[in-house]
Amino acid sequence: MRGVTRIFAVAIHEVAGYTMRNSIEHVFLLGEVGAMRKNLLRFSGFLVFAVAAAIGSAQTFTLTDTNTSARIVANSTMGLDQWNILGVDQVFSNTYMWRVGDGSTADYIQNLTLTNSSQVGNRFLDLTYTNNVKGFAIDITYVLTGGLTSFDLAEIVRVRNIGNNSLDFRLFQYNDFDLNNTSANDTVTRVNASQVSQVDGDFSLNMVDQGATPVPGRSQVGALFASSITGTSGYNLDTLAGNGLGQNYSGDAAYGFQWNKIINPGQSFTISTDKVAAVPEPASMAALALGAVALLRRRRSKK
Repeated sequence: MRGVTRIFAVAIHEVAGYTMRNSIEHVFLLGEVGAMRKNLLRFSGFLVFAVAAAIGSAQTFTLTDTNTSARIVANSTMGLDQWNILGVDQVFSNTYMWRVGDGSTADYIQNLTLTNSSQVGNRFLDLTYTNNVKGFAIDITYVLTGGLTSFDLAEIVRVRNIGNNSLDFRLFQYNDFDLNNTSANDTVTRVNASQVSQVDGDFSLNMVDQGATPVPGRSQVGALFASSITGTSGYNLDTLAGNGLGQNYSGDAAYGFQWNKIINPGQSFTISTDKVAAVPEPASMAALALGAVALLRRRRSKK
């Protein structure tokens, strides 16, 4: 009952004039407790999105290509909150945080001022967020590519120093995939310093590989940790580049990358990441089914 009360409280706050991004962020932190609250967040996020759309505050963009679509809510801390592949959603949240120096907590980029949004065709989206007080702007480009068995979502992020002082900048990318639209049976593995792989279920029916350029200085894989980044002053992801290779976590998993960069006035820093999701080809599915049948027969013959 408390969860339901919370859901409608968020919606009421939105109507009363609170921003959608702050309402969602508050519930997003609760989502780290477990799958039940994560499901509540999905429902509450839907309510907030519906109310926000009704009052004209939701800034939502949908990219589409063959057999896939992606939804980005530019003023929600969830960021990319849907990646539909062959009719099934694969992502809970893909978002970014920032911090200057280590003397404060990080914040979501969606809490900055959105100064530009431009969707070109069905596959490309450009967003720009600006902080005139600190003197920087963040440009994000999303590119979606579909197909039959392989699907690609590329993201290019550029941080520009538009002020008069050098910035000791921290950029975080946070990823919470729920492959096959289930959260409890994913396994995420750090392949190397700039690549992470996530699979769903015992037979890896879906998988996503992500690479990052340049190599992030830090990364983290494990249980959900968004609130550690935004709630702990000076928090850095827990593994330095080159360490923890092969580390994995199974369950409601998340992973993230962190880049630290000194950006002088008039200069910029660019990172790119590429998420490649794959599903088995029909022949592979048939072989998988035959293997499962053979295994079942062997088990029965032993009884």
